[in-house]
Amino acid sequence: MTEEKKPRAFLKYFLIIFLTFLLSSIITLGGLALYVYTQNPFNIQACLISSFLNASSIMDSQSSAGAGTSAPTQFDHPFLSSDQEAMLENAGIDVSALPTTLSPEMKACGIEALGQDRINEIINGATPGPLDLLRVKSCL
Repeated sequence: MTEEKKPRAFLKYFLIIFLTFLLSSIITLGGLALYVYTQNPFNIQACLISSFLNASSIMDSQSSAGAGTSAPTQFDHPFLSSDQEAMLENAGIDVSALPTTLSPEMKACGIEALGQDRINEIINGATPGPLDLLRVKSCL
């Protein structure tokens, strides 16, 4: 009977050690994700969001544009100030891929996503943050 209990005891201790390791790993990764979300070290949020936005905008522009066309290096977007353009370019977003005209549906969607006050701030020259871009992306 003692030999039957030895494998069970081993499995019990192995299971306890494994679950402890798994739980501590989940807590550590959750804490790291919370730290990155709240503190934004090394501007990681902007990098992640810009890579997400660029991936979809590149796919959209490739499907709608012909081969061999290239965007100009100095694009002056009609809706953005030079500071806003610089911030978006530093975040890795291709400003020339953004729409240059807004339909009434796009405007209504933007107001719904960000709120009228934030839209007015951006129109008056405030720089949109990464979360603003992520929220309004579906409207563009």
